[in-house]
Amino acid sequence: TRLTILVERAASTLALGRLIRRDAEGLERQIHRTLLTALLDHSLPVDEVALRARALGVLLERRHLVGVVVRHRADDPAGEGGPAPDQGQPGGPEAGPARLRDLAEAVGQALHEAKLTGLSSAIDDHAVGVLLALPEPAAEERSLAAFATALHRTRPDAPARSDGHARPDSLVRPEGHPRPGGSARPDGQARPGGPVRGDGPARSHGRTNGVARPAGGGLLVAAGSGVPSLREARRSLVEARQIADAARRDRRDLPVFRLPHVGLAGLLHLLRDEPRLQTFVERELGALLTHDAQHPREQLLGTLRAYLEQGRNKSAAAGAAHLSRPAFYERLARIRRVLDVDLDSVEACLSLHVALL
Repeated sequence: TRLTILVERAASTLALGRLIRRDAEGLERQIHRTLLTALLDHSLPVDEVALRARALGVLLERRHLVGVVVRHRADDPAGEGGPAPDQGQPGGPEAGPARLRDLAEAVGQALHEAKLTGLSSAIDDHAVGVLLALPEPAAEERSLAAFATALHRTRPDAPARSDGHARPDSLVRPEGHPRPGGSARPDGQARPGGPVRGDGPARSHGRTNGVARPAGGGLLVAAGSGVPSLREARRSLVEARQIADAARRDRRDLPVFRLPHVGLAGLLHLLRDEPRLQTFVERELGALLTHDAQHPREQLLGTLRAYLEQGRNKSAAAGAAHLSRPAFYERLARIRRVLDVDLDSVEACLSLHVALL
């Protein structure tokens, strides 16, 4: 009938429109990645990066720029406490790229919700980078807080979709070009983010610097130092990536990790390629690493880590390692023999802890 034909044509038009919009968003996402990569590896002149970004509606000149990196604390879902995934299942090996795409989409959506502009793209196999373009330095703290709150509200630490389809409506939009249902402030500033109540068992009620800790402990947001020009943006992005890597074992659920938060772990991460530091680690832990390689079922390194992270409290460490106390004490005794070290010595444990960091 005529009505059926009309409905079919309308459905075809809608489907075609969605395909065109998806292609346009895919192209915009690729340009974002090209520009961020160019800043990190110096493959394009800074002026050209600024020009191309301006064509997207993202102004990077005369802006306060902040590099941000978002990643999961573990590189794979099983590393976050879940069972090892099987191939062909939603959490299988093919879910890695889908998981990263979901994270990139969530980051774009969070930027939109926080009324922020900038470049956003995956920068490696596990992390999404953002270069925030703020109108003034005073907007830095509240913008980062609003971004972190909006990001955790999207719950991107849930398992990645295995069908490879991206969630729609998630690209970073330029100033004055909001998506339907939202309106951007003309100055690009974020509205202060309020506390977010988690909807699952991982709810967090802690606060840091007056900012509510968002839900979703599997995610980690790190920000570099703000810089006044695009020529210095690489330093902020690299710093954010280093902070994110160093903060992966940090137990705190901070909204945003900054350089002062990572302390000694951050310093050691910056020096990780220093030959003398590598020699120190091999000297302190080499025998234990060799033992674990020969006895993969024991993994004494994890036992030692739990013992030191719990302040040498054996009962608490046994609980953290999910072992009975007798089994944990037996493993500590083996560690003493393998390393020939006194685990009751503060100095010896300090050296081991630094090597583990």
